[in-house]
Amino acid sequence: MGNSKFKFNFKVALTMFALIPLTCACILMTIYATVTFRNSVVSDSTKSMNMTVEEIGRATDAYIAEGYQILTAYSKAPIVRKYLESLKNSGESTDALKKELQTYTVEFFGSLENWEGVYVANWDSVVQAHPAPPVVGKQMREGDKLTELHNVILAGNGAATGRIIPSPASGILINSMYIPVLGADGKPIGYCGAGQKMPTYVDKVSDISTLGIEDAYVFMVSADGTTLYHPQEDQIGQPIGIDEINTVLGKIKNGEKLDKILNYRYKIDKVNMKASSYTGFQDEYLMFVACKSATITKVVNSMANNTIVIALILEVIFLAIAIFYARVMARPLVQVIAAVKKTTDGDLNANTDIHSHLEETKNLITTTQQLKETLSNIITSSQGATESIYQGSGKIAASVTDSTDGMEQISHTMEDLAGGATMLAESVQNITAQVDHIGSDIDAMDQGTKNLVVRAKTIGTINDKTTSMMNEVLTDTEESTDAVHTISEHINETNAAIEEITAAVELISGIATQTNLLALNASIEAAHAGDAGKGFAVVAESIKNLADQTNQSTSKIKQIVKNITEKSARTVELSNKVQEFVAKEKDTVNDAQDEFAKLREHLGKMTAEIETLGNQVEVVNKAKDVIVNSVSDLSVVSEESAASNEEVAASVTSVLQSMEQINTNVNNTTNEVDQLKKIMAYFK
Repeated sequence: MGNSKFKFNFKVALTMFALIPLTCACILMTIYATVTFRNSVVSDSTKSMNMTVEEIGRATDAYIAEGYQILTAYSKAPIVRKYLESLKNSGESTDALKKELQTYTVEFFGSLENWEGVYVANWDSVVQAHPAPPVVGKQMREGDKLTELHNVILAGNGAATGRIIPSPASGILINSMYIPVLGADGKPIGYCGAGQKMPTYVDKVSDISTLGIEDAYVFMVSADGTTLYHPQEDQIGQPIGIDEINTVLGKIKNGEKLDKILNYRYKIDKVNMKASSYTGFQDEYLMFVACKSATITKVVNSMANNTIVIALILEVIFLAIAIFYARVMARPLVQVIAAVKKTTDGDLNANTDIHSHLEETKNLITTTQQLKETLSNIITSSQGATESIYQGSGKIAASVTDSTDGMEQISHTMEDLAGGATMLAESVQNITAQVDHIGSDIDAMDQGTKNLVVRAKTIGTINDKTTSMMNEVLTDTEESTDAVHTISEHINETNAAIEEITAAVELISGIATQTNLLALNASIEAAHAGDAGKGFAVVAESIKNLADQTNQSTSKIKQIVKNITEKSARTVELSNKVQEFVAKEKDTVNDAQDEFAKLREHLGKMTAEIETLGNQVEVVNKAKDVIVNSVSDLSVVSEESAASNEEVAASVTSVLQSMEQINTNVNNTTNEVDQLKKIMAYFK
């Protein structure tokens, strides 16, 4: 520490010792307080937003439910059903009933506050009564929209239903409500509708200044994701465009049961937002209270800054206290250090009469006094012994020097012997490795030669088998040639017989033709003979039929003979081609037999040469074994010699190192004695 760039005295060290834990404690306290307060603020703000949005939502539900109750009361008036029944039964109603219904509607609407309108319509959506007379007689819906309206009304099972939408007439936000009017048969004969204004009410309940969040605001979203109410009027009627809210709306649409109060975190134009929502009456809308997340963070940061300021003030106070006590504790210690420094400078008469109120410092002062007295006694007794040690170490150094010279000469000699033995052992090992390598090559050559002999014999056997098979093929080829030739001759003989059959058939055909002519003449003569020739005519007719059948049979025989002749000619042609192919195959087989004969001759010569090579390899292998055994014996002897030389050299080296160590120790002792004499002279 004496060469350190930064040096601290005892007072600074004590101050730092107190300041560092204090600073760490303040930092940890600040972090803990900030995190705790942040979590508390976030939790409290979320709870406050949840309570606020629930309060607004429940008030809005009550407002909507009150509207349904008012519409239900309006529809239950006897004049409403009476008028619609009359209209259904006769197709039109009397002026008196129409006037009574209109008067009732106007008076009922006049008693309401924040309503856009209330009316009665038949089932075809034609308005029958309305506070604004020009609307009476207009059809509110038709086609698919009328069907959709019927479905909405009937979905309430006789109760009032509706949804929050922008008014088609004024564009302001209304709760559009419907309730069916049922006839005596329980089927709808018309309905009552109304528009309950929402903006005035929402403005009234959306004052959330008591929430304590400066940028908090309320907005309202319909079940289909349309913004119904928003402080920024350009957002009203627009899709909400926030994925987190659309996800919740999708779940509600799919019939999932969600909590009434939900919390969100999302971004609008890269600004982090947090919000709480309330699911409204019959899942018709979501009411939101939202604010910027940064607003909550701002409150947390303000509290964190206050905490840090308080921590710094406390740290300054504790630092002043630490500095005071550090001075009180350091004063006697500084005096002790001064006395010790004088002692190290050789002044054994330094003043150690120091006082302190700390028990530990008192012990340190007492120990310092005892150390000074003990050191004085040691210096006095050591001065005499030092001179005796100095003289004895000089004599030992001279003796050790002489022994070291002799041992160095022995060491050099043994190192030369060990080096020569080592070189011999290494050479023998190299020779052994080369002989082993040669032996491996010879073994591989011997095995390869044996394999060549086996393969050559195998090839010869295969060659003999192949030659035998070629002979068999040649024999089979000759037999095939003879068989084809015999077949060709038989076909020629068959063709000759067919020609004879053809001639006989021609003869029979001619005879049948003549017989037919004779039968015809006989029939003519029998006809001239009259009754006497009838029997003869029958015989002539039979002969004529036989002649015709004979002609038909000969025609068939001619066709069969023609077919046989054509096939026989084709067979002869194929037989000639087979004979040509067999002749070529025979020539090829003869050539292959000649080549296999040459191959058998070369294999015989190669096998004899390989066997001779194998015999020579066996002789070389035996010689190799003799060399390996001799080199192994030489290697053992050289290794034993090298090991013995190394052991002797190691022993000599060990002795030499011991002598050198003794010499070094003697020299060190002499130096230490010299230094000790100087130190003894230093103290006064």
